[in-house]
Amino acid sequence: MKNTIKRTLFGLFCVVMAYVFVSCSNGEPPFIPVVNYTEEGMSSSVNEIPAGTYKIYHLRQKTTGGTNPDDYEQYIYEPKKKFSKASKLSDVAILEPGFSVKTMTLNEDAVYVYYNRNTITYTFNLGDKGSFADGTKTRTVSGLYGSGVLKPARADIVSSDATKYRFSKWRMKDGASVPSGFGADNIDDIVAVWVDPSTITVPEGFVEIPAVSITGSEEWTPYSNIFVSGRKLNIEAFWMSDHEVTRDEYTKIMGSDPSLAAAYDKDGSKLTGAAAGNNPVDYVRWYDAIVYCNKRSIGEGLTPCYTIKGSTDPESWGTVPDSFSFDREWEAAVCDFEADGYRLPTEAEWEWAARGGESYEYAGSDNIDDVAWYGRNTRYTGSWEVKTKKANGYGLYDMSGNVDEWCWDWDRYEGVDSSTPGSGVPSGSDRCLRSGSWFYEASYVQVNRHYNNRPSYRYNTYGFRLVRFAQ
Repeated sequence: MKNTIKRTLFGLFCVVMAYVFVSCSNGEPPFIPVVNYTEEGMSSSVNEIPAGTYKIYHLRQKTTGGTNPDDYEQYIYEPKKKFSKASKLSDVAILEPGFSVKTMTLNEDAVYVYYNRNTITYTFNLGDKGSFADGTKTRTVSGLYGSGVLKPARADIVSSDATKYRFSKWRMKDGASVPSGFGADNIDDIVAVWVDPSTITVPEGFVEIPAVSITGSEEWTPYSNIFVSGRKLNIEAFWMSDHEVTRDEYTKIMGSDPSLAAAYDKDGSKLTGAAAGNNPVDYVRWYDAIVYCNKRSIGEGLTPCYTIKGSTDPESWGTVPDSFSFDREWEAAVCDFEADGYRLPTEAEWEWAARGGESYEYAGSDNIDDVAWYGRNTRYTGSWEVKTKKANGYGLYDMSGNVDEWCWDWDRYEGVDSSTPGSGVPSGSDRCLRSGSWFYEASYVQVNRHYNNRPSYRYNTYGFRLVRFAQ
């Protein structure tokens, strides 16, 4: 009996130590909110702490706001800091752009320092060519530092002369893109760019996906993991390729076809060599996709969307990282979503386009065989020619099945929430994939299904589709 108790206690000890080891593996203990302590065990708020040695927890307000202890998250942990004399909040706090020190609390040998995010204001100016629906020329948008910027939507903008000008996009005065998240400083003047619609045509092979304002209160059929409760999004109109990038298109830009999947025509006859050129390219990394986008943009005289190592020219980026390597500079790729070149869709853009203005389980129908090449009707053998199934309501083919399609967004393990900006979370380890493929069962090619993998990983079901900013 004693041995049983000892083994049980030892097992519990091992579990606790394993938890502590995992939690502390990055030099930080697990975050213990102040609310875990009794009122008797801590002072409510102090501006000065007595001389002594303390553990210091620096807690930053989340982008969702709020002033309860649960509305803060651990930022920096100092396991041991000695103060030779009584110290004020200003002696303990760490100054960070975009944050203001709120207060600190004291609990025995631990000090908790709370930082609030500053409220940042951006002003959008339409100039002399139009106004907002309420007749004003400017609009102020505010939010907490680091939260997503919900720019005024095109649908709320009225041209002074609708036959001559159309609102295109918002730009900084120096021509740079408007940040997708609120920076540390106010911006007093973001200007509108206007275009003559008679000079704009939808590129061949693309369709225009209409703009939409999502309030976060809608009910979606099928349900959505992207358009979640409280997540407000303005998806501007954009052009999307009506098909997945083909082997021929990829080879023309990149010089070779990496595809490993077997290829078939619409009748199920196997294709080889040049005959497979109209099948979607596969075995493509996320990094390969953005290299393709910039190379094609440059080749067509368009402004590239992606920047790595301070350059938009893929020739200066070096070797594409493979599945066994990690390259911080490639991980830090940034996108100019309003450049006129080619890019990958965001997850929000992809799902809005896949739904096609309809409420079908698959992209274009509730009958999967009408719209998708998937495991059962491909016999799990390979990809099929693009555009051989029915299109969805927006005229897009193969949005369900054929090959998985890379999206821009970093994957977030916990999923998106009401504070997630339209371009997704700012960092992560995996990038998102949508669509499902020729290798998957029916439930995996629904319009709301989500996948993820390392951007340096490739598989014989991984391809992509292009979008462009609609001018």
